[in-house]
Amino acid sequence: MRDVELGTGGRLPFSTIEKGPYGAWGGPTLLAARGPCEWNTAMGELEAQGALIINPAPLPPTTVNWSRQTIVLVALGHMDGYSVEITRVSRIGGTLILDVHVELGRRSGELDISPYHLVVVDGARDVDQVVAHYDWAPPGLPTSATVTSCTSTQSLKAGHRAVPEGATEPAVGASETHAAGGMTWGSLKVLYR
Repeated sequence: MRDVELGTGGRLPFSTIEKGPYGAWGGPTLLAARGPCEWNTAMGELEAQGALIINPAPLPPTTVNWSRQTIVLVALGHMDGYSVEITRVSRIGGTLILDVHVELGRRSGELDISPYHLVVVDGARDVDQVVAHYDWAPPGLPTSATVTSCTSTQSLKAGHRAVPEGATEPAVGASETHAAGGMTWGSLKVLYR
């Protein structure tokens, strides 16, 4: 676990759930989810838009204690040769501020490279926005996203998931079919290489 520094000086731990070059996200993505409903809704919207490399959409992580933890995803989309890492998370009021390191390395020539970093943050259940500060990044990466609650009735309303700054709210609705639990997209792809 890493430490998250609060704007007020308090500390919260965060840790990596998954990280690697073989993510499921075909486009740049920044989102936070405080529960499986928010995660499934966000993934369903991305799936409906055709913004995922692999369908069905990834399931919510099973190692998260949703009563006290929030997950945050930064994905670069199709960017061969790049890597991404959330290096620090701080909090000012209701906003999580991510320091994100993006690095260009050697290109592999593979078409399905989609670097991502998925972390879990303790004690961030009451945040309403996430902001990403990249130390260096190609243009087009999202810099902020709004986080709102997800209830059974909100899945039909706009504004129920994090939307990158400047993006339009995507259409809602997608298949509920998912891959078997316990397998990450990155590990699944490695099995077929």
